[in-house]
Amino acid sequence: MAQDPRERFLIRYAGGFAPLVVRRAEGAWVETTDGRRILDFTSGQICSTLGHGHPRIVEALRDLEREMNEQIEPSMDGVAHPYNINVGTFIAGDWPSSVPASAALRIRVGHPSTWTAGEAEARVRAAIDAVDDPWLDDRPPTIRASGFKAKGYALTEDDPLAELVATAHRAAHGEPPKAVGMASTTDARLYLNDFDVPAICYGPKAHDIHGIDEAVDLSSIVDGARTLARFIADWYGAAG
Repeated sequence: MAQDPRERFLIRYAGGFAPLVVRRAEGAWVETTDGRRILDFTSGQICSTLGHGHPRIVEALRDLEREMNEQIEPSMDGVAHPYNINVGTFIAGDWPSSVPASAALRIRVGHPSTWTAGEAEARVRAAIDAVDDPWLDDRPPTIRASGFKAKGYALTEDDPLAELVATAHRAAHGEPPKAVGMASTTDARLYLNDFDVPAICYGPKAHDIHGIDEAVDLSSIVDGARTLARFIADWYGAAG
């Protein structure tokens, strides 16, 4: 009988390989596709890192996210879920067979524009500090702010810049553009908030922004260029 390639080429510290497919993990437990729950434990190596997050902290952040979306500001009208707390990375352990000595959870907080960055940070801290968990009481998490802190911004549809872009779009495509509120940020915020200069974000149609398969429609780049050409001519023509 031919030897199983896994026996020949893979190093292991426990028994033979089992034909199991893991569907999910929580704490020190893994669950297979056939519904079996198995303790993630190997003799001499204790528990591996798979699934070893702390759900109480994540749930506290989810509660804060739900609270933020209970009252949506007018500029976000039409956006179903504008304020989001994204758990972007979870890093723990030094190698797969050790119990992690520490863990780092990195998040991005998209908050109402009426909040300052300091208020958003304070609310995240309060949500985590309020978690009632004996394990966390003995090992309180350290919270450190990092990254840039963007202010919210909005340009009204009756602003002269917005009206001129809409006119150029209508001339190029025969219909008015659709104004969209976005629960994200662009560099337009710097002109509006820091220099009191009107700015607007106009461009191609995008798909899965910031995803691994982020893309834009090539034809929409050409469509946008047609609009911008008319806008530039009108803008500088109006300026004399």
